[in-house]
Amino acid sequence: MIDIIDNFLNPMKKIHYTITEQSENVSGVSPDSSLCLNELSHNLEPVINFIDEKYIYTKCPVWSHKAKRTYVMRCPFDFEFRMSTNGADPVISPRDDFVYFDPGWDNLNPVLQLCMPVLFAWTKEKNIWIDIQPTPYTALKNNFVVIGGQWNLSRWTRPISFGIQVVDSNRNVKVKRGDAIYYVSFRSDDPNEIFSLIRENHIPEDILRESSQRTGLKKFIPGLSTKYLFERQNSKCPFKFIRR
Repeated sequence: MIDIIDNFLNPMKKIHYTITEQSENVSGVSPDSSLCLNELSHNLEPVINFIDEKYIYTKCPVWSHKAKRTYVMRCPFDFEFRMSTNGADPVISPRDDFVYFDPGWDNLNPVLQLCMPVLFAWTKEKNIWIDIQPTPYTALKNNFVVIGGQWNLSRWTRPISFGIQVVDSNRNVKVKRGDAIYYVSFRSDDPNEIFSLIRENHIPEDILRESSQRTGLKKFIPGLSTKYLFERQNSKCPFKFIRR
């Protein structure tokens, strides 16, 4: 009864998400793709679910507090490629255009964009922050470190691009289905918040529209996104004028 009352008085904040690919229409995979990423993908699960309780640190409340609120993003398919003077030569690749190259990709430790898997998360709650973090083992196991970041998800909904830095250009980047590729955490004004993550099959049209509009505005007004990425959300929508 106490738990029921507590849940009523302090309802969990809802975070919706799906797994897709980076394309002009991020609502799902491209029509010519043989993959259906949302069906292949794993649920986001807390880090604590993957750690053997035999480790003494699992008894530490400081560790468990974070591990219950940090989620594992796992890869839904195998892929492997090697770096070359021309870019990346695929060994196992889900698509021909799997790897995107941005300026500076040929640095000592190349930074690349992968078109999938892309996490798309959204929420109707106010002032919910999202944080993308590298996992501690991909550098050793998979030969890459994810490019992380954080922002106010409530104010700026966008697909989370899969950017990586290759650790050793002389070794292949190799990932197996189910491998952890990065961590995702959410936070609110309350550090003790426990979130309810809801897996969706499709992204609602209004969420897609807002994401597309904001991306377009960023191109026309440089620096606009910075204004909203890192500030608290007001009671009024800053993009209300777009919906008219």
